[in-house]
Amino acid sequence: LLSSRPGLKKQPPPPPAIMSYEEYPEVQNLNIDQVKNLLQDEAGFEAFFHSLDAVQQRKSLNNEIQQRNMDTANLNLQLKDEIENLRKQVTELQDVTKKQKAELDAKVARKQELAERNSPEAVFKKLKEAVQEAEDQSDQLAEQFHSGDIELKKFIHDYTERRSLYHLRRQKLEHFNEKTNAPLVT
Repeated sequence: LLSSRPGLKKQPPPPPAIMSYEEYPEVQNLNIDQVKNLLQDEAGFEAFFHSLDAVQQRKSLNNEIQQRNMDTANLNLQLKDEIENLRKQVTELQDVTKKQKAELDAKVARKQELAERNSPEAVFKKLKEAVQEAEDQSDQLAEQFHSGDIELKKFIHDYTERRSLYHLRRQKLEHFNEKTNAPLVT
């Protein structure tokens, strides 16, 4: 992932092992008096030490490593902001997804409820109940007429209306039964 990011360099090779005496030609070329003078003059020794090619190479390598570390740190800081933004986006998308899922679940539940309420069995049951209700209402009107609670003209009008409704519903029930092969129970 990081290697595909622009500005990211490969890691530097490990520093070489500590150099041996033979690898310091400047020291090999010194005579004993020069070595004694360097050991007695601390400032001269420091200047000589820092002038050695190996020391300068190490300083250069150190500076290069520090620069790469700084570049890596800067890249990490840049990625930190990007990662934080991506985390925020993921959180927002999760919230949207949760909301949409809740809406979907509610719609699925509503669809299931409607499917059950309007299933052939439920429609048949409702129609059957409506047939029975119309028959019960017409029977009540007949009882009211026989007991003298209702006049003939009103009875004829209401009873005819209720019986017509009963026969219409009964006919629909029979037709529904033929179409769905539902058992017709009277």
